Amino acid sequence: MTLEQICVTKEWAEKLKEAGYPQDDSFYKWCDYGEKSLVMPFLMSSEARSLRTSGHGGNIVPKFFSAPTASEILERLPRMVEYYECNLFLEIWKRISGEYAVKYKPNSGHVPLPVQLGRLPNALAKMYCYLVQENLTKKD
Repeated sequence: MTLEQICVTKEWAEKLKEAGYPQDDSFYKWCDYGEKSLVMPFLMSSEARSLRTSGHGGNIVPKFFSAPTASEILERLPRMVEYYECNLFLEIWKRISGEYAVKYKPNSGHVPLPVQLGRLPNALAKMYCYLVQENLTKKD
């Protein structure tokens, strides 16, 4: 597997940052040089902070975003959330299409929380952002 497969996409890395996901805890970082982006181990990104790329008549300072893996996001997601006095529990499954579904559901009955779909890291990132947006969990 490549780093791009085990980490969230750059788009979800940016959304996680906006949602308050910790930027210093992940082992991987997305490094954005404007027109070029790549994911790399954190130690390499520390060295890359000093790099400058010529372009557009000047130097471009790279931006860095935490690029967590699925397991790193799972560590931050609550096992259970309370929603309208009902306890909902985290459930993850792989669909026939190959994408993952992430949802919180009660032990019985139905509660209308959306199912987040995609590659596992992205589906978990979507759920993390949703929970923060809906105030169902605290920002880290």
